[in-house]
Amino acid sequence: MNGFTVKNRRNNVDIMMAILRIVLTERPRKTHIMYKANLNFAQLKKYLSYLTKKGLIEEVNFEGNKTYRLTAKGREMLKIYSQILEMLD
Repeated sequence: MNGFTVKNRRNNVDIMMAILRIVLTERPRKTHIMYKANLNFAQLKKYLSYLTKKGLIEEVNFEGNKTYRLTAKGREMLKIYSQILEMLD
């Protein structure tokens, strides 16, 4: 494998892409994202803040609950990330 080793730990990009995938398929609340992405609340707040500031997700009020929705920029990011993974496979 050309000297590369497989890591068990996720990096920041892996975590952000996991969050984007969760937000793509549903309108999750913070707790739901936290459990599905396997993060603690402090980590979750950091990632949601970053992804929101970058315009990849947006916070919306859905049926009286604060939820998250993927933006067009977020969809494009997921598409590009998937293409990169395919090229490396």
